[in-house]
Amino acid sequence: MKRSISEILSKFFPKKVSEMEKEIFSQPAILSDLLQRYIDGEGHIQIPLPSSLNRVVLIASGSSYNCAAIISYLMREYAHISTQSLYASEFAQIPSYDVEKDTLYVFISQSGETTDTLMALERVKKASDKTMCITNNQTSKLFDRSDYKLLTFAGEEKSIAATKSLSAQLFVLCLLIAKIMHFKNMDTSSFMEDLKNIPNLLNETLKDISYIKKAAQRLAWYNNISLLGSGCFYPLAKEGALKIREVSYLNTNAYPTGEFLHGHVAALNKRTAVVAILSQFNRDFGVNILKKIQKDYSPLLFIISDIPNTDELNPDFSIKFSYENDLFLLFSTLLILQLTSLETGIKLKRNIDKPSGLNKVVR
Repeated sequence: MKRSISEILSKFFPKKVSEMEKEIFSQPAILSDLLQRYIDGEGHIQIPLPSSLNRVVLIASGSSYNCAAIISYLMREYAHISTQSLYASEFAQIPSYDVEKDTLYVFISQSGETTDTLMALERVKKASDKTMCITNNQTSKLFDRSDYKLLTFAGEEKSIAATKSLSAQLFVLCLLIAKIMHFKNMDTSSFMEDLKNIPNLLNETLKDISYIKKAAQRLAWYNNISLLGSGCFYPLAKEGALKIREVSYLNTNAYPTGEFLHGHVAALNKRTAVVAILSQFNRDFGVNILKKIQKDYSPLLFIISDIPNTDELNPDFSIKFSYENDLFLLFSTLLILQLTSLETGIKLKRNIDKPSGLNKVVR
């Protein structure tokens, strides 16, 4: 059989796979491993908690902050506990933030060496023994100095853009939610069953990424990209915007879906693409806003959703899931946004693993 020139060349010059791509595809196995590590044979979650707990404050920077903001929504929804997410740099510098007795302070850092996160930890430790770290580095200062310690076991992350470390952080924090639910004598069976299904769902998401490649190739033509999401999907959109910006250098920003119409929509006066995350809880609200955006500005539209029908919006690209489950949509969309940033960077011939001007503190 006659082979094309590209097939012959690929034999001698195989495609070099970036570390970022490897790390994205490793996530289902990492999350499966976390289930084995943190859940014993009797189904008990092996996470220590203080004896008194009325509130949770999550403190972090960068991608870890986006993770904290996502978990703030989920912790309030599932564990019914007062939760707040704060930027480490703000908490460390602003004296009006009081340290409270029955609050668990959770510090999140992939490296465990993030300067402003360590500063915030030291401030809390002066008044509290309820500090917990979520980190990928057992030899870090954050791990050493925290009262309660949770490792993400994501392995060495060589690419500067956080992918597998972030998913591992998010998953460990979901296990923490389940532990708090148990602490409050709440039924965790449905929530735990959902968590156990996530690795398999991510494997399904990764089976065919050709459609994501096509969407990313179109997005690469736009210097301005706006990501929209509501509830926990807004900080997820922020993380997606950060990833695309880091890897492709495009001007990418995220907005709450409704808030976008309050002045920010002026960004669409330039040649702009919109990536929108739609879930069951904000279906009608989100669809109506996107209809108005299309009518007034006609941007390229890429929708990621678990709602049955978005055809009325006639998007340029649409990825639909049949989950009708915010937790499933959350983890799957995170993977899609990471892949979108990867493929956009490849299209623009960027240095995927070492974006210009960025460094990783600890790999």
